[in-house]
Amino acid sequence: MLHQFSTKRVLAELNIIYKCDFTITNKSHRIEVQRKIGYIILQYKIANTDEAYIRAFGNAFNHGKTPIYCSVYVSSDNKLLIIIQDSGKGFDYQKMIEKFKSGKKYYHRHGHGTHEYNKNTHSRVSFSNNGKTSAILYN
Repeated sequence: MLHQFSTKRVLAELNIIYKCDFTITNKSHRIEVQRKIGYIILQYKIANTDEAYIRAFGNAFNHGKTPIYCSVYVSSDNKLLIIIQDSGKGFDYQKMIEKFKSGKKYYHRHGHGTHEYNKNTHSRVSFSNNGKTSAILYN
């Protein structure tokens, strides 16, 4: 669901047992990192994950600029936090969320990412850094 939260607060509250950082510079590397995150999800048996992180990578890659930085955190109670930051100019995420929630056209191209973010009740998606950073928390 689209739900603004403080990444710093979430990180402080989680008992992190695994952390991994990636830097993505091209499309093939993006696919490799997405695969590695899939392995992490399987290895730590993270339940109720969806395609939101793949959409976030796509949005960062298609609308932002490389390099794209990604941090993955797994907690002892099987929560997964993925933070993705691109090097682009960002976007007005508050305006986008407001328009989405009111049923108005809010997207530049298709808006599939926002629908994906909003449909899974087991994940929360938050934006920061002028829309250059997406954080997805699965619990």
